[in-house]
Amino acid sequence: MFRDRDTKQLQDVVSRLSDQVAELTKEVTALRQEKQDLSRHLTMVEWLVRLSPFGVPVEGNRILTKTRYNCPLYVNADDRLVAPELLLERSFEPDVSAFVHNSIQPGDHVIDIGANIGYYTTLMARKTGPTGKVYAFEADPKTCELLLDNLWLNGHAGWVLHYNQAVSSGPGTLKLYRRKRFQGNTSIIKLQKQVLDWLHDEDEEFEIKADSVDRMFALLPTPITVVKIDVEGSEAAVLEGMRETVARNPQMRIVLEWALWAIRDSGGTPEAMAALIQSMGLEAWIIEQKLRKVGFDELPAVEFAYLALARPGILD
Repeated sequence: MFRDRDTKQLQDVVSRLSDQVAELTKEVTALRQEKQDLSRHLTMVEWLVRLSPFGVPVEGNRILTKTRYNCPLYVNADDRLVAPELLLERSFEPDVSAFVHNSIQPGDHVIDIGANIGYYTTLMARKTGPTGKVYAFEADPKTCELLLDNLWLNGHAGWVLHYNQAVSSGPGTLKLYRRKRFQGNTSIIKLQKQVLDWLHDEDEEFEIKADSVDRMFALLPTPITVVKIDVEGSEAAVLEGMRETVARNPQMRIVLEWALWAIRDSGGTPEAMAALIQSMGLEAWIIEQKLRKVGFDELPAVEFAYLALARPGILD
C-alpha cells in the first residue's frame, strides 16, 4: 500500500515538473523571438542612423536628400531603382556623374533626355549656372512632377527648361510603360508578365507626344556642348533624330546608355546601333574612372555600359 502511494506521489511530482519544463520552454522560445525582434529593430535603427545625414522623410511619401554635388533632391520613398543608391551613396552612377560634371562649363547649353527626377538635370544646372541653359525632357508625367519640384528646390527653374514629352526620331505619339515599384524605368518596352512577377512589379500604359532634337533645336543659335541620353530602349531613335544637331555642333559630347537587352527588346540590333553611331562621325568610349575607347566591332558584344560619344580628337 505504501509503495503504491509513493509511486503516485512520484508520478505527481514528475507531472508537475513536466508542466514546469513545458512552461519554461515556451518562455525560452518567447525570449528567443524577442531577441530576434530586438536584433531586427537594432538593425533598423543602425540604418536610420546611417541614413539620417542623407535622407529626411517629408510629406507626400517623399524623402529629402542631398547629392555629393550639393543639390537637394526629393525622391519617392516607394522607388526601388534610383532612390536606394541616392540615399545610401548621395550619388548615382558616380563615374558618369563625374564625366558629365567635368564636361560642362559655366554658360554652356546642355540637354538632358530622360531627366527622371532631375539628378543629372540639377548637376548640369549647377555647373552651367544662370548664364547657361539646361533643356530637360521627361516623358512620364508623374516623374515630371518630381522633376519640377526638384528644380524649384534647387533654384534652377530660371535657367532650366523642362518638357513633359518624349524625344524620338520625329514628331508623333509614343506608347510607354511605367513600372510602379522600379520607378524611373519608363520605357517603350513592355516587360513580359514573368519578368514583372519576378520583380513583384506591374506596369501602367500611357501615351505621350514626342519630337526630335533636330526639329526642336533647329533654330537654336547657341552651341550645345553636352547631351545625356538615357531613355530605356529609345536611344537609337533619339540619335537618328539628332543627326543635324550633331553635325552643327562638332564639340558636342554625348552620354548614352548602352544596354544590350533594351536594344534587342525595342526591336533593334547592337550591330545596327553601332553602325548608326559610326555613321554620325562619332567615336565611342566606355565611361569608367578613366575613359576606355571601344571599337565599333567590339561594341555589339558589350552587355551594358555608359558611352561617351564624340568626334575624333575631342576625348583623346
